[in-house]
Amino acid sequence: MTAQLDHPGIVPVHELGVDVYGRVYFTMQLVKGRELREIFDLARAGKEGWSLPRAVGVVVKACQAVAYAHAKGVIHRDLKPANVMVGRFGEVYVMDWGLAKIVGKKPLIDLRPKLDSGTTSLTTVHSSQRDETEGSDSPLITMDGTIIGTPAYMSLEQASGQVDEVDHISDIYSLGAILYSLIAGQPPYVPPNVKISARTILARILDGPPTPLHKVNPSAPPELMAICEKAMARSKTDRYPSALELAEDLQAYLDGRVVQAYETGSVAELKKWVRRNRGTAIAGALALTVLVAGLGTVLWVQTKANHDILRLADVKRLKDYVEEADKLWPCVPARVEEMEKWLIKAEELARRLDEHRASLAALETLGTRNQGAENHWLFATPEQDWQHETLAGLVKGLERFSDPDSKKGTLASVTERLVFSRTVERESVENHRAEWDTASHSIANPGECPQYQGLRIEPQLGLVPIGRDPVSGLWEFGHLQTGIPPGRDAGGKLKLLDDNGLVFVLLPGGKFQMGAENEGAVHEVVLDPFFASKYEMTQSQWQRFTGENPSGFSPKGGFSLLCPVELISLEQARQVVERLGLELPTEAQWEYLARAGTSTKYWTGDTDETLLGAANIADESLRAERPGRYQCEDRWNDGSPFLAPVGSYRANGFGLHDTAGNVWEWVGDYGPATEPPSRGTGARGNRVSTMGFCRGGGWNTKAYPCRSANRFPYSATNRTNDLGVRPVLGSRGSR
Repeated sequence: MTAQLDHPGIVPVHELGVDVYGRVYFTMQLVKGRELREIFDLARAGKEGWSLPRAVGVVVKACQAVAYAHAKGVIHRDLKPANVMVGRFGEVYVMDWGLAKIVGKKPLIDLRPKLDSGTTSLTTVHSSQRDETEGSDSPLITMDGTIIGTPAYMSLEQASGQVDEVDHISDIYSLGAILYSLIAGQPPYVPPNVKISARTILARILDGPPTPLHKVNPSAPPELMAICEKAMARSKTDRYPSALELAEDLQAYLDGRVVQAYETGSVAELKKWVRRNRGTAIAGALALTVLVAGLGTVLWVQTKANHDILRLADVKRLKDYVEEADKLWPCVPARVEEMEKWLIKAEELARRLDEHRASLAALETLGTRNQGAENHWLFATPEQDWQHETLAGLVKGLERFSDPDSKKGTLASVTERLVFSRTVERESVENHRAEWDTASHSIANPGECPQYQGLRIEPQLGLVPIGRDPVSGLWEFGHLQTGIPPGRDAGGKLKLLDDNGLVFVLLPGGKFQMGAENEGAVHEVVLDPFFASKYEMTQSQWQRFTGENPSGFSPKGGFSLLCPVELISLEQARQVVERLGLELPTEAQWEYLARAGTSTKYWTGDTDETLLGAANIADESLRAERPGRYQCEDRWNDGSPFLAPVGSYRANGFGLHDTAGNVWEWVGDYGPATEPPSRGTGARGNRVSTMGFCRGGGWNTKAYPCRSANRFPYSATNRTNDLGVRPVLGSRGSR
């Protein structure tokens, strides 16, 4: 975790590896300096050039380093003076990230304090000799045996064991507690020259706030006390929303500017300006007196104009940020920095929601609600009508933008994407290095996997090897972003559950005959190896990624989430697979995966009857359910009148299911049958067209449309309950 935090205020990790004896090692920069506690003592004593402002400057640098970590999705959870080092030349390092946590990931360390035998409450204060001599700096032990640092710097939520509530706002409390120790000359909750146990400190945290700073050090600057009190507020909502804002307030104190936690507004700004510019202020006093009446009017007009400008600017920002977020796909490490930058400005916009709500409420006091129309207001002037419409739309848009549901709120969605992008390489490649080594060696071994002809393949980001299909002999891989990789039964067959993600089969590629004489043309096509989904994309996979299930044959009608997703247009299919970092197959890729090495009318043979048991098509069961509505095969019953769960029918030679029947499948290119497909991917024609092709037939067609070479043109916007998708992925490999 520390190695990924590249900031001047965080000690860099130079190398991580394993020595010849199999022991893990790491090397870090050698830091020479003193702990912050010693610096604070020097500042209070005025020794070695240290002063209160200079020490506050050190805290500013620590806040900036912590803010950087927060932007990377990391919270420290153990900030205290002992974990901040100051170098000889002013370098400031935030140290010891051993208790840190990555946002969105299950923490490896349970920070709840472990109770001693017989203790039932954190508020219990021991009276044993051991307890009295432990001292306030004694460590506590977590539930899983890890040592926690000094409890005096813990927030209320951490001290009370509310581990799910410990976040970046908790770190801000700890930074405030560090500032408290500078101002007070002692840690919070610890009386001077008194030894009390760590558990006694915890009990005091739960009981209430520490001794107010104005009582501990009445001569302390009131601005600093206000900053400290805001950072250490017991309610998280009352603290600074970010470490950067805490740093900015501290820097404002150092610069002689307005400290937001202490006083705000034009008057405060003016007083600070006068203090910094006394000569200019005196020279302008006379002119200010003459213009004071006009100035009041100007300030009022300017304030109102500023609010109007902010509102209009935020309307545009909201539109722009949503459009930018739509481009922050797919979730890969290369997108991390772009997502981080977007989140910083998007969170700033979201924080103004309450301000815009207040403005809307104030504006509505000037109008009346029209009872005849929902949410329609009547105002005295067209300008107020326009202002209300604009502001109401902005508030509604920001509420949707800030929705905590990642499938609805843009901010939450990008946050979720960022977490996945940061961890996908570790979760798919690094944590499965042994499986990838096995798969790569197996695929490259012609004796073990002759179909691949010595193909050498790199680990694929986002995929996890799940072994070879026992029948086809081809390697299969789980796709992490769409769900959990499935397991196998005793016979090696995959056991599909609702929470399973896509399964990709590595197809060897090669030469094949595409098309048929009665389909318009026949072409010899050479394709590169690629991954093809073993099954049509299921409703559960689509719903898990998009938050919606558009299907007509859904669980509401008694159907399984393992049925293929349908009622999706070509535009929808393309958008979802591209956001997943996948692709729609070209016509050539689809026909290759459907034929699975065959050259017959169907992959099962040249006669319709060969499809029985291998395809879900229109049959006697459908005729019984919908008499007279569909043309159905006579004396044919495949067991499913409508959709069937994927994998219900026999797989083809590549181990792929339902390449005939169940649902038609969209392909990604659109061109005439006479145009030769390109080498490699087989692409031809136009990928951005108002038309598209679908392949494979469906549950409501007879056998004939399920021919491997059959292509059906369809409007790209059409959505029907027999039309789905089978994604593919190009492989990074070489012969």
